[in-house]
Amino acid sequence: MSAARIGSPSMSTFIGVKSGNEKWEIFKKSNILCLPTYFDTFGLVIVEAMQFEIPVVATDVGGIPSLINNGDNGFLVPVNDAVALSDKLQILIKDPIKQEMMGKRGREIYIK
Repeated sequence: MSAARIGSPSMSTFIGVKSGNEKWEIFKKSNILCLPTYFDTFGLVIVEAMQFEIPVVATDVGGIPSLINNGDNGFLVPVNDAVALSDKLQILIKDPIKQEMMGKRGREIYIK
């Protein structure tokens, strides 16, 4: 895990690379996972976020769409589309109920 959103709804913090217990503690404090990658990836960090009921905003690339049901447990955005990424993050930041609902849905998918 290399970044997390921590703190107030309007604050994002780059925290650097984390692993082990330190990573799990970060997940416990996080509200949203943002993964704007352009690599063909499976996205293990997404599965980890789902474990902690954290909704995800990620790019629609590689194996990521197999984990994120757009609008259900997170949002998918086109690669290199900063406006779409920002728009989806704002939806979750401004709507804690949607954030919680998507997080719970992600956890259900994780358990299955």
